[in-house]
Amino acid sequence: MRKLRKLTMPLLSLVLLSGCGSTHVVIAKSELCRSWRHQTVSKDDKLTDKTATGIEGNNHARVPWGCAYGKDRAS
Repeated sequence: MRKLRKLTMPLLSLVLLSGCGSTHVVIAKSELCRSWRHQTVSKDDKLTDKTATGIEGNNHARVPWGCAYGKDRAS
């Protein structure tokens, strides 16, 4: 039991440290930005506030993935 504890403590500390201090950068490929299209609305569309909020949320969610806001391409 003591040997097991001696082995698990260093492994556990490595696992805990691996999640700290790293920044993950996601670079989108142009295929992702073309397939996950920026959603547009025309003047004639009738939307509820909930639907409009969902569309804006979708458009803004593309930016952290590396897509240019308002465009169907990578930034």
